Amino acid sequence: MKTVLSVKQVAFIASIMILCSKLLILPSLLFKENRYGGLFVLIFMLAVELGLLYLFIKIKEKNHNISFGEYMSSFIGKIATKVVYLILFTFFFMKLIYISHESFNFIKLTLYETTDLTMYWVCLLPVVVSLAYKGLKTFGRTLEIFYYAIIFVVVLCSVIWISSLSDLAFVLFDNNGFGGFVSAIYKYSFWFGDFAFLFIIFDKVKLEDNYGRVLMNYSLFTMIVVAFIFLSYYEIYQSSSFFHTAAILDIIQFSTRLGSVSKLDFLAVFVVAFLLFFQFGMYLYCSKQAYKEVLNSKSNARALIVIVLAYIILNYFVFYSLDSVIEFFETYFTIPALLVSIGIPIILFVKFLFFKESQKTARKVLSKPIIKRFY
Repeated sequence: MKTVLSVKQVAFIASIMILCSKLLILPSLLFKENRYGGLFVLIFMLAVELGLLYLFIKIKEKNHNISFGEYMSSFIGKIATKVVYLILFTFFFMKLIYISHESFNFIKLTLYETTDLTMYWVCLLPVVVSLAYKGLKTFGRTLEIFYYAIIFVVVLCSVIWISSLSDLAFVLFDNNGFGGFVSAIYKYSFWFGDFAFLFIIFDKVKLEDNYGRVLMNYSLFTMIVVAFIFLSYYEIYQSSSFFHTAAILDIIQFSTRLGSVSKLDFLAVFVVAFLLFFQFGMYLYCSKQAYKEVLNSKSNARALIVIVLAYIILNYFVFYSLDSVIEFFETYFTIPALLVSIGIPIILFVKFLFFKESQKTARKVLSKPIIKRFY
């Protein structure tokens, strides 16, 4: 029971992971590819993730005492399941690299221009490695302390610009058409797929009454907030939206009334700093678990040492800047990202609809339906 998360803790983690990689550079990237239609790309991909969450809830109802590996093995076999875990490991590991570079770039922009990676890692790695090593229960309890403060500041950052609103000039349908829409999904799918972590913690989620409704409510609320941040950003900067690299900070700085009274940049710094620790810690934990599944390893310490060393080496010799990271993901990592964000969910959907549970994985459903309806 020490590793089991309550439904509210899982909802907190899911909400935090939705924010991952979406508050800083992504609005600019999507605008560059499809102009204001980047908002449609965001909404489409968030809808896909919401569908994945719903699929997780339904699968969990019928298979609440087994791991994701056991569930997949009954359908595609052990070798193919290891391939799935290898894809998940690669995805989570590359997420570590991206969010750390994105946050490092933001810290240099807002706090210390002379900050180097070594100083950054000294502040970051001890905390996140501790979270990943101690496990989900510590992670969930820690997040309970900070979650509402984080969400409150995110919401405040997203609406604070309204104090300086003079007129609406948003041209929602000024975009690059369907081709730009598809191209943006293809190139930037890596910035989504964050709900894949749910399958790593598949057997660590405690079932409670209405757990599906709780998960959906928290996630849907956070998605609405993210969509509003994109809308705010495009409304403020319009045709120059491709130029800025820190959306949540730029939204705050636009406010001439509140921004001139006091320095409000610290709100964005607070959000990014706390999100960094929790998101990096969660991706490190997921990388560790996927690594152990691929190699049949039992040692948490060995897995974390290998992952952290690989992370440091790759950052020194390959991913030395944020530009190099983004260029790599746009060029070489689109297929693995699509496999995680769309491919694996399709496999799970097919199994859920057309294949009965095997005797090894089937479990008696709780006496009362956990999900009658969400609303």
